[in-house]
Amino acid sequence: MTKDLPIWCIVAGFLYVMYLLAEVLALFPWPKWHWFPALAYGLQAFCLLGCIARFFPKLSPYHWRPMTLLVGAVLSAVTSFLGNADMTGQQHIDHWMTALIGIAMVTILARFSPKALQRIWFGKETPLARPVADSTR
Repeated sequence: MTKDLPIWCIVAGFLYVMYLLAEVLALFPWPKWHWFPALAYGLQAFCLLGCIARFFPKLSPYHWRPMTLLVGAVLSAVTSFLGNADMTGQQHIDHWMTALIGIAMVTILARFSPKALQRIWFGKETPLARPVADSTR
């Protein structure tokens, strides 16, 4: 685990709590734009992928991305199907599928993002190496 693990997990957890408050307890409404869940859960997936990558540093991105999809799908299903009693069954499924599109887009874009961004996102930053002393003297 890396030292910046807590911030990635705190942000991902905070976003999920906000989604729960918006959906299940209806403390504040979602914007009425159909693609908002895709953006919202895409942002959470971005933070969740960083959290998973730091929590399981021995695994590779080939493992982190499916784990992000699985965890994101479960979390979005909970908020989609528990929340907003005004929606019909089909609307709950549409909401969940829209959220899954956002999560999937983030995991796909993680595959094709530049290596410099991946090092920061996945916690693979390496400190600058110190010069090796000349041992021939």
